[in-house]
Amino acid sequence: MDPDSNPDRDEDEDEDRAPLPPFREVPLTEAAVEELGIYASQGLRLLSITSEPDSPETIVAAIHDYIDAWDDSLVGTDRELMAVALCLGLVWGHLVTITIDWEWAALEMKETGPTTYAVVSPDRAYAIHPGPLVGEYLK
Repeated sequence: MDPDSNPDRDEDEDEDRAPLPPFREVPLTEAAVEELGIYASQGLRLLSITSEPDSPETIVAAIHDYIDAWDDSLVGTDRELMAVALCLGLVWGHLVTITIDWEWAALEMKETGPTTYAVVSPDRAYAIHPGPLVGEYLK
């Protein structure tokens, strides 16, 4: 995921962007894919979506409405907030994979070793960790 590997990037944009931590891609296991699916299903339940909607826009609107209605006084702990963020983030991440042809990847910090899951561009130049992204909107 070397940012220099993308020939289309704009040099001026790089000056405003913090460097990405040193990640390396590791195999995405079937167990991880299954677990991601479970959390995404929980996210759909949080959104009260029980059947396949007509379009990704419907789900994005539901996520937006959920975030707008969020009341952090109703959440007991940061852990609970992050659980909600993870579930909604996985729903959003799935939408990214089906609308702009990105895919899920397992990324490991080179220095510390924990594995995270992100949606990544086909050339691996960009990665989005959707759980923490949604968590920032819920705070």
